[in-house]
Amino acid sequence: MTAHEEGVISTYALGMVMTAHGVLYGISRFVNGWTQGMGFPPCAKMLAHWIHPKELATKMSIWNSSHSIGAFLALGVCSLLFALGFGWRWCFYVPAALAGLGAVFCFFCVKDSPAEAGVHEVEYPRKAVSPRDAAYRKRDYDILCLHGG
Repeated sequence: MTAHEEGVISTYALGMVMTAHGVLYGISRFVNGWTQGMGFPPCAKMLAHWIHPKELATKMSIWNSSHSIGAFLALGVCSLLFALGFGWRWCFYVPAALAGLGAVFCFFCVKDSPAEAGVHEVEYPRKAVSPRDAAYRKRDYDILCLHGG
C-alpha cells in the first residue's frame, strides 16, 4: 500500500468517525433540548392555577430568576467541595443528588391546583362589558356570519 492510499484511507476513516460523532452530537443536543423544554409548560400551568392574574407576572419573573440563582448556588457548592478536597466529579454528583431530592419532594408534595390542597381556587375577575361594547361585538359577529367566516 502506498503512502497516498494510506492517506486516503485514514482521511476516509476520520471522516466516518467525525460524521458519526456529529450525528451522535446532534441526537444528544435534540434529547437535551427536548427534555429541558418539558419543564416550562407544567410550571407555567401550575403558577397560573395558584396565583392571581394581577400577581402572575411578578411571580413568573421570580420563578424565571430562580434558574440563575440555582446556577449561582451550584457554583458555591462546587467551590465548597473543592475547598474540602473532593474531586471535580463531585461537582456533578452533589448537584444531581440535590436535584433528585427536589424532584422527589415535588412529586409527592406539590399539588396541581388549590382545590387538591383544600384551599380556595383563585378567582378571576370578570370584566364588565358595557352595552356599547356588547353591541359592537354583536355587530362584528353578524358581519362575520354574513361574510361566511
